[in-house]
Amino acid sequence: MLHLDLEASRKKVEALTTPRNAVLVGASDRAGSWAARVWRNLNRYEFPGPLYLINPRRTEIWGKPCYPDFKSLPEPPDHLVVLVPAANVIETLKSGAAAGARSATVFSAGFGEAYDIEAAAT
Repeated sequence: MLHLDLEASRKKVEALTTPRNAVLVGASDRAGSWAARVWRNLNRYEFPGPLYLINPRRTEIWGKPCYPDFKSLPEPPDHLVVLVPAANVIETLKSGAAAGARSATVFSAGFGEAYDIEAAAT
């Protein structure tokens, strides 16, 4: 029984450390944005899997196709890089998980980190 628990734990960590692909949700080529930084670093350090971009208002960013949603991706998402406003994070994570994502990193603001009482209450 312990072996199975260790194997399950290993697979959960592997989902974060060695994803099959990465999907930047809320991709933007705005200079200095988190999306631009993440894109640059994933390329600089030669992420070995495919990188997909989701932004329903764009068809291309950085010379790569931009998809409107998870259903439009060429394959199920594995790791999400969530770059959307706080109000959209939970729905993005739920939709991504339903589409197959096993892990996520969230870069967002509006959770009350800047003493925003209204944001902290949600």
